[in-house]
This record gives sequence, C-alpha cells and structure tokens, in this order.
Amino acid sequence: MAAEREVAEAAERALAAPRPAPETVMRHVTSEDVDPASDHFDSPSRPSGPPKTMVDLLNACLQDEMARDPRIVVFGEDVADCSREEHIDEVKGKGASSRSRTTSRGARLAARLQLALAEAAIIGARSGSRCGGSSRSCEIQFFDYIWPAMMQLRNELATLRWRSNGAFKCPVVVRVAIGAT
Repeated sequence: MAAEREVAEAAERALAAPRPAPETVMRHVTSEDVDPASDHFDSPSRPSGPPKTMVDLLNACLQDEMARDPRIVVFGEDVADCSREEHIDEVKGKGASSRSRTTSRGARLAARLQLALAEAAIIGARSGSRCGGSSRSCEIQFFDYIWPAMMQLRNELATLRWRSNGAFKCPVVVRVAIGAT
C-alpha cells in the first residue's frame, strides 16, 4: 500500500508540473560538459615497444582503468569462468569466445560478473547500475548477439540524459567482439 501511495503522489506531482518550453527540446541530447570534437580528445600517436594485438591493448586499457577506478566491474558473457583468483591463469578458453576471456584476463576477479546469454538484460542492467554509480564496462560475446540488446542501447541508454532532463548520465563502454577472433 505504501508503494501504491508513493506512485500515486509522484503521478500527481508530475501531472501538476509545468510543461517544458518547446525550445528546450534539444537540451541534454548530448553532454553539456564534454565536446567529443574538442582538442581534449586529440592526442598524437606515440607508439613504443613491440607491436601488440588489439586484444592485448584492450586488456591493458581495462587493467589501467580498473586500477584507476575500483567501481569498474566487467559485466557480461564469457568473462569469468573461474571462482578462485589463484587459478585464473590455469583456465583455458573454449571456442572462439576465448578472445573475450583473454581481454578480461587479469581483471580483478571480484570485479567480473559472468552472466547468462541475455544481451538486453546485460545492457539494461548496466544502464541502471551505472546510473547508481557502478561500473562502465559490459560485454556482449559476439557482434551477432547485439541485436537483442538494440532496444536497450538505442531507446534507453542513448536517451537517458535527455529523458531525465540531465539528471542522469550513463557513460558506458560496451565491448563487442566482431570479425575474426
């Protein structure tokens, strides 16, 4: 009963709120704080050391980010097939999906969450937990599997800032393997 009363009161407040001015319709479509075309994102390439594969580079990036931000959790399919960190290097990959596991290899074990094959749920859960201040990374096992998640990506995640009038932002990295693995 308390939940019903809370919902009814929220609905009354929403109906009594003034309508937004039409000229504000484009507000919060993109970030007011970050301009992705700015010089801030323009950094010259400085290759050093031996050449590395994309998987190795993604792994290094993930390691760096997880060391920098303890809130980051790797969330998705085929990312955690080991329950004891001391045995993680002994776990062998299986099939083509072993590239995904290699990408997250070495990530803090407690910060990896293996999920069922439910792509829409992965993106939806990641969006919600990110709004609550959790991690920024989730993984869809193969690009062919992205389609069940497209409604969550396009209609929910991509429009969250706009739909909440700037109250929520949801920067999320969705890692998806595509091409030869």
